[in-house]
Amino acid sequence: MLSPYFWDIALKANDLGFHVSMISNGLKIKDLDTAKKLKDFGIHNITFSVYSLDECIHDGATKIKGSLQRTLEAIEFCDQAEIEVSINSLLRSDNIEKIFEVEDWALKKGYCYKFDPTITPKLNGDTSTLQHRATREQLKNYYKTKVQRWENGKPMPLSLQSDNYVCNAAKGKCAVNPYGELLACVEIRKPLGNLKDVSFEEAWNSAEAKKWREVKNKDIKGLSGKACSDFCDHCPGMAHNEHQDSFKVTNFDQMHAEVKMEVFNEHVPRKT
Repeated sequence: MLSPYFWDIALKANDLGFHVSMISNGLKIKDLDTAKKLKDFGIHNITFSVYSLDECIHDGATKIKGSLQRTLEAIEFCDQAEIEVSINSLLRSDNIEKIFEVEDWALKKGYCYKFDPTITPKLNGDTSTLQHRATREQLKNYYKTKVQRWENGKPMPLSLQSDNYVCNAAKGKCAVNPYGELLACVEIRKPLGNLKDVSFEEAWNSAEAKKWREVKNKDIKGLSGKACSDFCDHCPGMAHNEHQDSFKVTNFDQMHAEVKMEVFNEHVPRKT
């Protein structure tokens, strides 16, 4: 919404038949009229990032004083405008122990709630953000508590096969950056082509696109042990930004997979 072309893009996307949604902190949705305008321009769903209901934690994450209150007000405006609201929480070392407060609030309000344990480096390779990742102990406590709260809440194995594709990049999803470059996904930053110069079809069928489209589990390095083969969520884009190798599993993904396997095994029903 910082872009002067935002409203034109939203309206055009809606006219073309897209189901238009947003991910937002809500800070530009300052009143009910703005929320109603979003609805009128075809915005069907907005996912709001809420780090905590404790303003010290949330505002500390956003580095904007008062941002929690402004986000909650924006959520209320969108609710009143009958825009579908979703809530997403990034699990960080400073919020994970109180994050179920956000989930309880969201579900009570009738919002779809999602969590994301993966903190990525900046797109320029700056890894300073990684200091905020939850620890092994915190993640294990989180998943164990989730199982206690909801019997179907335990992490489940992915049963990855070597010939399965790693992800949906350049197959079922893509991204376009502000410069018109078509990307295999929002995390893989090498462009497939520039849509100012070539058609979508031409860029989509480029050699670069086909390279990402064909990446399979057997191409990934560092899948050590059953944990990573069954529970690992490898992201080629994130891996490249973290250690400049799209095909090598990150230490965090390996650790996260081990935690999920441990919790899964602790809650496998015993045979009688």
